[in-house]
Order: sequence, then C-alpha cells, then structure tokens
Amino acid sequence: MKTMKKIALLTALFFLLTGTGFAADQTIASTEEMVGSGHATKTDTLNRLGLVEHNTDGTHKAAITGLSVTAGKTITATQNTTLDEAVAMSSKASLATPSFTTGIGVGAASAGTGGIAFPATAVAVANANTLDDYEEGTWTPDAYGITGETYTAQLGYYTRIGNIVIVTGQIVFSGKGTGNCNSISGLPFAVATTAAAYSAPSFTFAVIPFTGQAVAYGGINTDRVSFEQVSEAGTRSALTINANNTSDITVTLVYRAQ
Repeated sequence: MKTMKKIALLTALFFLLTGTGFAADQTIASTEEMVGSGHATKTDTLNRLGLVEHNTDGTHKAAITGLSVTAGKTITATQNTTLDEAVAMSSKASLATPSFTTGIGVGAASAGTGGIAFPATAVAVANANTLDDYEEGTWTPDAYGITGETYTAQLGYYTRIGNIVIVTGQIVFSGKGTGNCNSISGLPFAVATTAAAYSAPSFTFAVIPFTGQAVAYGGINTDRVSFEQVSEAGTRSALTINANNTSDITVTLVYRAQ
C-alpha cells in the first residue's frame, strides 16, 4: 500500500512539474461542441462572427469581435479592448480601384455609356454646395432689330455649369438687310434678373462705325448682349450698328442665368 501511494505521489509530482496531462491554452474552433466559462449557451460560446481565444479555465484570453465582410473586398474587425491581451490585425491585400462600366444618371436622367448625365430640364436644388445642372450646346446669335439680313456665318457654342453660362458666338453679314440694331440676341438662357447679374463680354467689331469707345453688357432679364458707345466726355449712348454687307461681330460672355 505504501508503495502504491509513493507511485501515485511521484506520478502527480511528475505531471505537476512537466505539465503533462494538463490542457494548454486552447482556441475554440467554429465546429467545437462546448460551453466555455462565462457563456450561458453553446451558441454564445461559438461566436461565429469573432475570433476568441480562451484560457484553460474557459475564460476569454483575447478576442477580435464584430467581424464583417463587404462585397468580398473588405474585412472590418473591432478589437475587444476589455481583455488582457491586445490583438493586432493588418491588411495585406491592396484595395481595389473603383470603376464604372456605365455613366452615372442624376435625377431622372438615364446613364449613358460614360460621363455624368443631368436631366434636360434641371431639377433645382437649394443647397449651395450641390451641382444640379450641366449642359452643352449651340446657339444662334442674331442682329436684334435688323430684318432681311443674311449671313455667311451665324453660329455659337455654350456650356452651362450650375447657373453660370459661358458663350462664344459670331455673326458675319453677307447682306445688311434693313434697320439698325444695338444688341445681339439669342443667348441660350436668359440673364438673371438682379442687378448683380450684369456682366461684361469681350467682343470685336469689323466694318462697323462708331464714335468714342464701344462697350457691351449682358442685359439682365434678357437673352441679349447690348452695345453702347462712350464719348470722351463719358456720355453713354446706344451704339447703333449700321451693318455693312461684310460687317462681323464676335463675342464671348460669361454670365449668371435665371
């Protein structure tokens, strides 16, 4: 009997010193059938949305919780900072570069094969930081007030970004018609109605007589660029364009539209 007791004590001492027979720290796999310390149910133990490491007594040692995957591209992890041991996680894969196979439609506009499409009729947005309109096109400048005239060139282009319009245009007469004018009409959008919307264009004349200095402006609440002449004394008056059969006017204007 004493011999058996000695053998038992020696065996216990051996296990105690070597750790043999005692479980080391374990991790819980997703397939394990167990309930760890502090877990009310097996489902609670098998946290499939987290990586949990347990001590030998079943308590948590370290964990990464709140794992989520987005479209197979991104893994998001929230570390459980209440545990003793920190867990580090670094991203190894390079991020994908976003790409679009079609254009982008804004509002009721249909997306095309590329670019950003805005509706033909803008849907105004009050937010000052929101772009709600974009348009490109052509316009037809016309000598306002003259009838029966003919042109060898009568063309213009415009781009609208938000409420700002940029236009270029030219008319070249081949027949002067009857009457006189002091403005070019046909702007693609009417100029805004407030006095702050007056804008000064750059322009050139050829074969159009005037006295003093020629000036011009985009007339508020109109679709016209109006011309004036200023005398050396500073007197302003309408510049009556007496067109010749070869007269031409070229204009560029940036203005605020209605």
